Amino acid sequence: MTRRWQAPAAARAHAAAALAAALALSVGACGGGTNGGEPAAGGSAPGGPAATATRPDPSRTGPGSEAPSPRPDGTTAARSPAAEGPGAAPDLEAVALRNGDLAEFRIADVPPLRTEPPGDVAPAACRVVADVRREAYEPRPTAIVRRYAIATGGEHLGTGTQVSLAATTEAGARAVLAALRDAVRACAGGYTGDGRGTTAVKADTPVDVGDEAVAFTTTGRGTPTAYTLVRQGSVLVRFAASSGSGGEPRTPLPVVVQQVMKLRAATD
Repeated sequence: MTRRWQAPAAARAHAAAALAAALALSVGACGGGTNGGEPAAGGSAPGGPAATATRPDPSRTGPGSEAPSPRPDGTTAARSPAAEGPGAAPDLEAVALRNGDLAEFRIADVPPLRTEPPGDVAPAACRVVADVRREAYEPRPTAIVRRYAIATGGEHLGTGTQVSLAATTEAGARAVLAALRDAVRACAGGYTGDGRGTTAVKADTPVDVGDEAVAFTTTGRGTPTAYTLVRQGSVLVRFAASSGSGGEPRTPLPVVVQQVMKLRAATD
């Protein structure tokens, strides 16, 4: 059984107005698009590798199963493990965070969104960073499930975090992490394009969870956003956190750990 993260006791020095603002932002977040996958401030609903067993392609359907209907974002609904057979990718809806999983966080579903690849990016080596910000993965995921976590108390009060789980092949997921790791290093000087002007990219130390992870923060036009991309088997888990105050964002550790724990419990 997955353990529920209990946030450490924290001094509640924030004013009640800050909480109200954060909650209002979260409501607005869940009702619209994401500007290509990047959250608004507090707002809208985007360690080393360890060896793992190869898992089959989650796009394969089992005997007698029906093909799922396409979603607005071009993916299909996540399938249950029983439909795929032993060792298959998990039902993403079943393993995604739900309200009540985390103390001091409210979790909301995010409707399917159509993601578009970014425009021209210079230097070209930075394109993978722009792709991950927009969830424009290659190969294209067979299913994406999204949640939005808003901190309602504690040290992360006012921080909004997009959480998305994308099903692909294990080889494809490994390739995305490797390419992103290289791109973050290559983009220390930032990049231009993607309709966002100049974007600065800073490499961060990722949380030691999942099979491997890459973390970085972007600043420039719009709200500073902290990104963490985790690979657990053939599933990519993307966290995009921004502060309601517009200050330097920090990805909430409880959100990352609890989500990856739920996914890992279904895949181990």
